[in-house]
Amino acid sequence: EYMRLYIGGALLWLETYSGDDDHLGVNMGVEYADYDTNFTAVWNITDYNGNLIDNGLTSFPNNEPWHWFHISTVNYSAGDYWLNVDLYSGAANPTDIYESSAHQSFWIHTAVQVWPEEYQYENEGNITILFDAYHVNTSRDYRIEWNLFDENDYFEVDSGEIYMNSTTNFSGNFTTPFLTASDYGIEAYLYEWAPVNNGTDWNWTFVDHSYRYFHVGGAELDVWHGFEGNGLYFNGCVQYTDWTVNYTGDWEITDENNMIVAQGAIPFDEWGENCFYFDLPANDFELRETYTAVFDLYENGTYLNNYTFDLEVYLLFDFFIDYYWDEGSYVNGTYYTNTGNEDYTLYWSLENDDYPNNFYASDSFDSNSDNGMLEFFNLPEGYYHLDIEISIEYQFNCSNCTNENFHFYFNFEVDDDPVSPNTAPYCDLNGNMIPGSSIDALVGDTLTFGMTCIDDDGDDMTMSAAIDHSSFGTPFMLDVITGDTSSWTYTFADAGLYSIGMSVNDDNGDGEFGQSSYAFAVSVLDNNATTNETEELLEDIEPDEVPSISILVSAVTIALIAFRRRIN
Repeated sequence: EYMRLYIGGALLWLETYSGDDDHLGVNMGVEYADYDTNFTAVWNITDYNGNLIDNGLTSFPNNEPWHWFHISTVNYSAGDYWLNVDLYSGAANPTDIYESSAHQSFWIHTAVQVWPEEYQYENEGNITILFDAYHVNTSRDYRIEWNLFDENDYFEVDSGEIYMNSTTNFSGNFTTPFLTASDYGIEAYLYEWAPVNNGTDWNWTFVDHSYRYFHVGGAELDVWHGFEGNGLYFNGCVQYTDWTVNYTGDWEITDENNMIVAQGAIPFDEWGENCFYFDLPANDFELRETYTAVFDLYENGTYLNNYTFDLEVYLLFDFFIDYYWDEGSYVNGTYYTNTGNEDYTLYWSLENDDYPNNFYASDSFDSNSDNGMLEFFNLPEGYYHLDIEISIEYQFNCSNCTNENFHFYFNFEVDDDPVSPNTAPYCDLNGNMIPGSSIDALVGDTLTFGMTCIDDDGDDMTMSAAIDHSSFGTPFMLDVITGDTSSWTYTFADAGLYSIGMSVNDDNGDGEFGQSSYAFAVSVLDNNATTNETEELLEDIEPDEVPSISILVSAVTIALIAFRRRIN
């Protein structure tokens, strides 16, 4: 076991954040504090040679064990410094108790700051931009190169230079020409006239860079759009709002012929946040055509401005996967795309990450449908990567286009290995019986018949037999036998046609997956008969069809008997 033990009262911890302009941020905290005790921090700042630069004290308000405050560094020269802090319990009088100390180094460098005269501008017009250089060498000259950009349209509005020294108090400004409603950026590069080449020459040397964003024109819309699912979505918010006014809006999308494709009111939320979200079916738009979307903003019913952008609808492909575990690991995926009437070839490849025994399969097909299905059977357990490539042969709205390929990627997991399907047992008939045959017999004859069966899965088997005759109300069921070999005997008491069926079931599957059936017929004559009344009925019989016991009771069974033999 290990334990950390602190002895000595309150423990001070300290963090500093050096601002680029005119302050040093200080964050203090007291560990193991007594909440009934007031604490005071006495601080001083020294340079790396130990010379005192600044000092002061600050208390912890409301007896809280943490405190954040600023120290002005506007008159500091560029260089390295130490912040040293002593913690006292009390007001830092001579009679107070010293608790602990902490110190941290920080660095101040020559810096330039740039900002508009006001933070935000509701109205268009001329704007004054202010510059300040901090922590400079007062014996040197400085130069600022500035550039003003329109961030929405990505072009330079204005540029220039400002020279500063001790006479200008290392500050300057300029007033822009008339600025329209938009987002702007102002950047400044600060250079110092300083010695270079070991003092043998003087030149302008880069010192610092600053950038500031600002907005002109009051409230405006910001709108984002994209594709998800099989749809096109739009969302946005009103920026720089005046919370005393009501904002409304409408939107309109037009095609390349300036025809309206879709329009409506902007569905602003009901919570006063002036944001919205809505979506449209992507299939409402032609693949590869460019549309224009215009979102108009109104302030108290009066038009204010708009947000306009080009919208190009590209190929969408979404693959939704379901999992089924019936008779093996089977994955079903439904896809949707917005190819419209374009012919395309879909190539797919499926691979898991079971290195080095990777499962891999691939195929392709041609289609022009907007949706379809991919199915994968008997997949081993593992993580799968499905790669889709759609090759489009353009036919509509793109006469100059050539084939274009698009790639999409999907991942899914299969939880279990496939379940091996059950195989039905099979039998050899005993007693010289042949499935589908017809046997002649006389009234009073006894027939012995049976079968020997095999189940490749090793399942237990149950064998049964049934006999039907026109005089029976229901088929006569012989004894059910459990095992792999059975034998039954039956004595014919009446003349006529008997249908006999035998069946084996492994009780481990449905229908054809767990059962095999065999059937034949016996034509029984009395001793005085000279003709077989079933002769014509048996002539057109298919030799390869085998009925199950359940249908032996019908006349259809007799029609399935293929050929006749005489019992010995």
